[in-house]
Amino acid sequence: MFGYFFGPKLESKRQIQVPTDLTPDHKVYWGKFGHLGLINGEWPILGRSHDWKPDDWPMPPFVRVDKTAGIAFMSEYDQSNMKFISEKKCDPSLASSYPDDGLMGYGAIEIRLTKLLNSDRESEEKKNSPQPPSRY
Repeated sequence: MFGYFFGPKLESKRQIQVPTDLTPDHKVYWGKFGHLGLINGEWPILGRSHDWKPDDWPMPPFVRVDKTAGIAFMSEYDQSNMKFISEKKCDPSLASSYPDDGLMGYGAIEIRLTKLLNSDRESEEKKNSPQPPSRY
């Protein structure tokens, strides 16, 4: 599966209110992941957007980098079934603009999101906390 993931972290399932103004640009992470968390109920579906338009949420190309060889590949997959379509060499610097061409288990996604969301929260807290006067 492919997904866009958003914050903030919810402390309770009761907190959910599906925002109507989310776009792919609001993501904190995007990527391919296993669906076991959905199947076994650990990732419950908490809400639905009734005006969701699939065309507004495209599956992008993915980039895989071989750091040892210093080369990268951009891969495309069929959005309807995740089957591989094509791959071509690309500049390794594109890896920061596209999701990684790897599959993460749902537990790995949870860890990644926790780190990203905690990092965002710490940055926000630092920005809003009073700073001591600087000394020259």
